[in-house]
Formats: sequence, C-alpha cells, structure tokens
Amino acid sequence: NLGRGDDDWLTGPRDVEWFTGKAPHVCPGVDEHGILRSLPLPNLSAVTRESAKDYFDNSWTLFETLFAGLKGEEPFYRPPVHGLRHPQIFYYGHTPCLYVNKLRVAGVLDKPVNAYFESIFEVGVDEMLWD
Repeated sequence: NLGRGDDDWLTGPRDVEWFTGKAPHVCPGVDEHGILRSLPLPNLSAVTRESAKDYFDNSWTLFETLFAGLKGEEPFYRPPVHGLRHPQIFYYGHTPCLYVNKLRVAGVLDKPVNAYFESIFEVGVDEMLWD
C-alpha cells in the first residue's frame, strides 16, 4: 500500500470529502471562531434523539479530525516502535466497527454493513496471542 506516490491529498488540510460525517465547520460543537470543541455528555435520564445525534456527530468529527492530523500514508500504516499496538489504520476502522456491532446487538441493524471489514476490525485493541 505504501510508496505509490499518490498521497498528496493526505499531506495538507483536509477538504470536506475527507469527513465521512459532518465537516468540522458545520458540526455541533463548533464555536463562532470555527473551533470544534467536544460537547458535554448528554444527560442520559433526559436524552433526546437530537442531543444523542449531536453528541455522536461531534464525537465522530473529532475522531476523524484526529486522523486528519496524520500526514501522508506512512503514519497510517507504520507499526509503533514498541510493537505492542496495531498501526493507526486499525484504529481508524476499529471504532466504526464497534459502533456497527453495538447497533447490531441493539437490533437497530439486522446485518453487517461490511462483513469483511467488520471481521478485520472487530478484534480487540490490545495485542494478544490470538490477534
């Protein structure tokens, strides 16, 4: 995957196509200066559909913004020097897989979104012998 020379799109600020959810400038939690901040946890005894969706959109955009800070392909695929964790690309897929699995357990989704990706990314984060 590395060394194809086509990672210019990963070396500067990300445009709106980078974000699979809401772009930071239109996301809940963006202030009047365009700075995206984490929303407070919803009050679970009085949560509304809108507040839960806003919290998810905010969290997801912050998550993708974190990965937008990686410049080029190499940081996504390089294993950490200590060898105890997966490369960053794993974590980019693990979080959405966790969401999909939770939605399936809750009965919101009745089948996988992408069974192959879910089988790759559902494995635990900590390296184990069976990982």
